[in-house]
Parts: sequence; C-alpha cells; structure tokens
Amino acid sequence: MPSYSLLMNHFFCRLVATLLTLLSITNSHGQPLKVFILAGQSNMEGHGNVPLDAQRIAQLKERGHYERDKRNYLQFLAHDAEDQPHFHHLLTREKEWVVRDDVWFAWNRDGHSAKEFNTRLTVGLGANERQIGPELMFGHIMGNYFDEPVLLIKTAWGGKSLAVDFRPPSAGMPPDNQLQARLDKINEQRKKKNQDLMSQEELRAQYGHYYRMMLTDIDHTLKTLKQRFPAYDENAGYELSGFAWFQGWNDGGDLKWAEEYASNFKHFVRDIRAKYGPLPVVIGTSGFGKNAPSKHDGWVNRLRDQVEPRQITAAKEIEQCIAFETGDCLIPHPDRTSNRGIHHWFNSAETYYLIGEGMGKTMRRLLEAR
Repeated sequence: MPSYSLLMNHFFCRLVATLLTLLSITNSHGQPLKVFILAGQSNMEGHGNVPLDAQRIAQLKERGHYERDKRNYLQFLAHDAEDQPHFHHLLTREKEWVVRDDVWFAWNRDGHSAKEFNTRLTVGLGANERQIGPELMFGHIMGNYFDEPVLLIKTAWGGKSLAVDFRPPSAGMPPDNQLQARLDKINEQRKKKNQDLMSQEELRAQYGHYYRMMLTDIDHTLKTLKQRFPAYDENAGYELSGFAWFQGWNDGGDLKWAEEYASNFKHFVRDIRAKYGPLPVVIGTSGFGKNAPSKHDGWVNRLRDQVEPRQITAAKEIEQCIAFETGDCLIPHPDRTSNRGIHHWFNSAETYYLIGEGMGKTMRRLLEAR
C-alpha cells in the first residue's frame, strides 16, 4: 500500500499538471484581438473583379479582350492561370473560396447587411460581393502572422480627398482666400445647373467631414465587438495593431491639393496616433501611371509626379511608417492607357491582390521591427 507521502506527492504533481494545462488553455485562447484599420477611398473599398462566367468569357473573346483582361478576374487566377498555385490558399479542397475563422472583417457601409459587414475574411468583401480590395491578402498575411485572432475594420468612401474630405484637425483650415476661391468655383457651377448656392459655413463643414466619419466608424465598431462577433473574448479585449491607408486619386485633381499631400498626411498620422496610440502605418501609394502612362492625362501625371512622390517622402519622415509603392502591381499591357478605367486599376483582381499582399508584407515588416 503506498505511503501517505507518496499519495500526496502524486496528488500534488497531478494538481500542478492540471493547473499548467488550464493556464496554457487560457493563454492560447485569451490573447487580445489584433485590430487593423483599413482606411481610404474607393480603391480601399476594392474594385477587383471576382467571377468570370461563360457569358463574360464569350463577351471578352468577341471583343478580342480575353487575353488582355482574363487576369482581371480572381476566378481565372485561382482556377485556370498558369501560376494558379500561387492563389491556391484562397480555395478549399472543394474549390470553394476559403473563409478564415481567425480573421474577422467589419465595414459599416450603407447597403450592407449585418452578415456582410460583420463576417469572416473571404472573397467578395470589396465594393460589392463580386469584387475584392486590399483587405483580402492583407488579412491573409496578418492572419498567418498572428496566433491571436485578427479583426480588419474597413472605413472607406469613394471619391474623397485628403486635402478636404479626410483633412485632419491639426492641418487646420486653408487660408480664407483659398476657401473663397473654391466657394466661387463651386457656386459658378451651381448657377449653371440652377442649384442653390453653397454658403461659407457649408463649405467649411466639408473639411474633415470624412475624417470624423472614419473615427465614428472605428469607435462604434470597437464598442460593439461582442454584439458583432459573439466569439470575441471580452476579458482578453483587443489591441489596436496597425493602420493601412490607400487613398490619393482625388488629390490629383487639384495641383494645390497634390502639393500639400505630404503635409496633410503627416498631420493625419499625428492625429490618428494621438487618438489611437503609436500605430505602425502603411500607405499604399498612388502608382497608377507607372505602367499605364498617358502623356495627355494631366490627372494621372499629377498623381505620378506630385502625389506619389509626396506620399513616399512623408512616409520617410514619419516614424514607423512605410510607403508601399503600388506601380508595379499593375501588369503592363500595350492597350492599357489611363483613359480606360485606370482610376480603379482596370478592375484587376490581380492588381488588388498584389496591393493587399504588398501592404500586408510591409505591415509585417513594421511589426517585426517593433
């Protein structure tokens, strides 16, 4: 018969083993949710095409565009492209789109159902359910990097400038003479259309309006995490882990806006960090014109010559901020010019895939360096 001391030793060892097991379970499942903010305008919304059905294939072949445009469709890339193994992680064994349990996605976009803006990462979370944006590969890379669950909060609106719509508070208002000149120009157009004239107060309200909406989106999502995602561990909480910015097209429409992009972006990052802490920041540049230049397109030229260089310069002057240059994400083709849909990268899923991948890898570099 074993002695009392041996029984106690055995009991103690089993107790310690049980406690260690419980601690291991708590630590593996009780880590804070890693939250990344994906913000910007329509290219952050995402306009890369997904489905390529027989009817669309026939249309493209009839127009002689199939060879040129087939890689614009994620379905072709994942199922039929010569380099399709590169995209196999997007598919299940049954050839369905993968849905990740460990990467969640939220987007308070008008017209989206609760299921659509509180879901798990998969294909079809772009501007509509038939498109993708940078969130797809950015989310895959962050999900692979972390053992903890990841949440992507997308907050984006098409056709918005940094100089006006996303203007951060610390940038202040433009000088009165600039405001008046812009107001005169707006009202000149309104007169031609027999519309009511805009007041000075209405004009001033435009500045920073979408910056404030962005903060409202982020804060509301963070306050309702358990309601949106029942698996969220409230005891573990969340950790704001990074900010990805993909915007710039509209600032190319005005030389003054383009010239002040670096200053406005530095103010933007300063204000975001003042509210949410020292987040690492990745900016996807406005590289539209690199592989599809048009000598006669002043807008794209301003993006190439004015906006993108300032985005790169600003990132170098901000701590823990890197610019991912997007120009090479657009695959060159002799028939691709800026007059044919370049503002949404020709709706190329391959381009949005590569941009998301590039921004995700850039964010990973920043996280590894911390």
